[in-house]
Amino acid sequence: YREALLAMSSARAKALVFPVLREKVRAFDASVQTAVALEDLARACGEAAAVRSAATWSRSDRNITDALAATTLRVVLTALQRTALRGEPSAQTAAESFMKHLRSNASPTPTV
Repeated sequence: YREALLAMSSARAKALVFPVLREKVRAFDASVQTAVALEDLARACGEAAAVRSAATWSRSDRNITDALAATTLRVVLTALQRTALRGEPSAQTAAESFMKHLRSNASPTPTV
C-alpha cells in the first residue's frame, strides 16, 4: 500500500488514510481531547476538502484502505506522514503533535 499511496496525489492519499485513521483513533482513545486533536490534525492537513465518498473509490482504493485497517494505529499514522503529508512541513508538524498527544494519553498496553 505504501507504493500506491506514494504514487497518488496527496489529496487522494489523505482521503483514503483519514477515514481509517479516524476509526483507529476512536478505538484507541474516545476522549473529547483526542477527538479535538484529531480534528486539528485534519484541518492542518486540509483533509476536510479532500474527503470523498467511499462509494466512489476504485477497487485499488478499497484494497489500500483494507490493508491500512488491518494494521495498527502507529502504522496508519506513519503511512500518513510518509505519503500523504510529504512536502507539507506544517502538516508534518501537526501529525507529530498529534502523535505526542496520543503517547501522553496512552494506556500501558494499547490493543489497537
